[in-house]
Amino acid sequence: MQDILTVDQAIFAIRSAFAPLRCVAEPHDYENEIGFRVYGPDGEILVTVADTKRSVFSDPSSLGIRLTAVRERLIDRGFNLAPWRMPF
Repeated sequence: MQDILTVDQAIFAIRSAFAPLRCVAEPHDYENEIGFRVYGPDGEILVTVADTKRSVFSDPSSLGIRLTAVRERLIDRGFNLAPWRMPF
């Protein structure tokens, strides 16, 4: 596993965590935060995470924990997600 993730690597990990649902992730605050939304099959917003700080998204372990928690919330709501693990 890599020590520190770049913004692009973190966004890739975030987007891949919610397949087959659509996820839009974007950097904010001069790339010191990443916000993301996960959309359902009908385009409705299922989850919004407004501000994942650099200290979280740059650390693969911390980001993996955050994404796993959001995945579990969606699975508990009945959405089927593809198997996933942190790619970095």
